[in-house]
This record gives sequence, structure tokens and C-alpha cells, in this order.
Amino acid sequence: MMKKIILLAVLGIFLTVTLTSASAAATNGTQQSAQPKFQHNNQNTGQSPYVGPQKNQTKWAYQTGSAVVSSPVMDSKGNIYFGSNDGCVYSLTSKGDLRWKYQTHDVVTNTPTIGADGTVYIGSDKLYAFTSTGKLKWSYKTADGISTDVAIGNNNILYFGALDDSAQYQKFYAMYTNGTIKWRYIGSDLFVGCPAIGKDGTIYVANNNGHLYAFNLNGTVKWACPTKTTLVNSPVIGSDGTIYVGTYLYENQKTGKLFAIRPNGSVKWKYNTGDISYDTLAIANDGTLYVGSNNKKLYAFRKDGSIKWIYKTSAAINSAPAVGADKKIYITSTDGKLYCLNPNGTTKWKYNNGGYIYISSPAIAKDGSLYIGSFKGQLTAFKS
Repeated sequence: MMKKIILLAVLGIFLTVTLTSASAAATNGTQQSAQPKFQHNNQNTGQSPYVGPQKNQTKWAYQTGSAVVSSPVMDSKGNIYFGSNDGCVYSLTSKGDLRWKYQTHDVVTNTPTIGADGTVYIGSDKLYAFTSTGKLKWSYKTADGISTDVAIGNNNILYFGALDDSAQYQKFYAMYTNGTIKWRYIGSDLFVGCPAIGKDGTIYVANNNGHLYAFNLNGTVKWACPTKTTLVNSPVIGSDGTIYVGTYLYENQKTGKLFAIRPNGSVKWKYNTGDISYDTLAIANDGTLYVGSNNKKLYAFRKDGSIKWIYKTSAAINSAPAVGADKKIYITSTDGKLYCLNPNGTTKWKYNNGGYIYISSPAIAKDGSLYIGSFKGQLTAFKS
């Protein structure tokens, strides 16, 4: 009898733990896929769990009507989603065949985010929510469009920035997945990039006014760290909670900087890179931080801010790197090339795409394929 009671108690504990774990998994807002959002996860690390292409061989290229600045993402079935400056949101199969497209009323430069239930969220003139088959679930209209990608936090809350009312009054939103507002914050300038979410639920987002904002779940500002320059890219969160963000060389500012900021909002260290550009940060599982710059260089930093190595391309690096499970780094440049680098900063291979590559970041699929957009209007797939 006692053995039965003990057995039942153990089973009860097991079921409780299992249900609790399932509940916790359900609150993780993005779908479990190879690349459900910009830079893979809510920390924007760019670290993929899969090994990318080992050779510079392409599989196919899909032609849209204009430049592809949006970064591709994938759902759990391997279907691909991205936007184009022709105003359409596209979904392709992994073989490069069109599944569906939807015409918006503006260019689509933002990157889609796929929710846990498969809903595809993307901003353009509005925030759109699509089913995986391309049916419009709802849309939310702001005064002048959506300025950031969507991050999905605990309990499936959407976070994004928007152009509202005037240049002096830009908003940052928290929204339920049915399109109703939870809260919004009025900022003094444009919110940019893709928000990052810490393990404690804190939401981090960059603003053109030079501040990195940290929001509590209720919409109050936890802190705002001043950088005294212009922020244009997405924050990246390391495993120890350190937030990394780059600043842009703009007008009378002397240099672009990389900032490492503690979770309490204080600056841990900073480094003058000369000119960091848009969305150019990634962090590997070993803590190495990769930062691209308009000065044609990719920097590899250690956690303490010291440099491991610098790689030189022939033009500006304007998109975030992707890091494969084998530690290889994939970067693009406005010289039209995709580069695959070894972890020590040497060239593994490179491919001349023949088109200006700007902001669109590489994405690694479960089968090892890699997808990248370009200014010639193509989404190109590389073989695993």
C-alpha cells in the first residue's frame, strides 16, 4: 500500500512538472523553428542551432518586383516568409515555389515574426497578422506605419515601434495577439530595429534619440541609457544578460560606437569602431560578439571588449551576421558578396551574388540551407 502511495506521489510530481513545463513553453511567443524571427531568438543573437552551407553553391533564386531588404524567416515546416520593396509579403516553399503573396500599401522592409500558433506578424503601412496560408487575420493602422520588427514576449504579447502623429511623438506598443492594445509609450524619436527580450521579461529597444530603453512588462520605463549619438540597430543580449548595441556615425558625430550595457542600465564598456551601421550585431554561444561596420570591417569581440580579430571586406557591412552551429559566420556586404568565415576570422568561401545586399540578414534552415535577400529583388537559397 505504501509503495502505491509513493508511486502515485511521484507520478503526481512528474505530471505537475510536465504540465508546468508545457505551460512555460506555451508562453514562449515564437514558433519552434529554424528561424522564426529576426536573428533567430528573442535575444537577437543570430546563433543558429544548425550548421550552414559548407560550399558556395546556390539552389534557386526567387525574383520579386523590387529590392528585398527584409530578412527571411521560416516556420516549423520549412516554409519561408519575407517582404519586398514591391509592397508584397511573400511565402515560398523550401524549393523556392510561391505559396502566397499579399499586397500591402507600402514597401515591406521589416522582417516577419512567426508566433507559436503559426501566425505571421509583419509591419509595413500597418501591422499585419496572417495565417500560415496567407489569410489576413487582422491589421492595425498607425498614422505613418510600423518602424520595427515584432518581438513576442511572455504570454504572447507583441512589442513593436510605430510612426505616429508626428516626428516628435513616436510610439512603442505592447499588443495582444488579437490586435488590441495592452499599453503604449510615447517617445521623443523613432524606435528602430527589432526589440530584444531578456530572460526576466524586460523589453529592450533602441531609439534614434540615442537612448536604449528598457521597459517593464507593465509599460513603465525601467531605465533609458544615453549613448549621446544615434542608435539605429537592434540590441543583442548575451548569456550573462549584458545588452550590446551599436551607434551610427551621423552628421556632426565623430565616431560610431559599440556599447556593452549591464542589465541595470550602466555602461560596462564601449569601443569606437569608426562607423557601425544598421542591424549588424550577432553573438555566438561561446560569447564572441560579431559587429559589422560601414568601414568595411567585421569585428570579433570577446566578452570583455577586447578584439579577437578583424575581417575586411571590399564594401560596407549593413546586415547582421548569422552564426552556424559549427561556429562559422555568414555575413553579407554591399559589394554583393556572401562570405562564410571560419571561427578564427579566415575565409571559408565567398559568393558573388551580383546584387547589392543591404540590411537583409542570412538565415540558416534546419536542412543546412541558407537564404538571403538582395537589392536586385531576389531571395537566393544556398545548398546545405
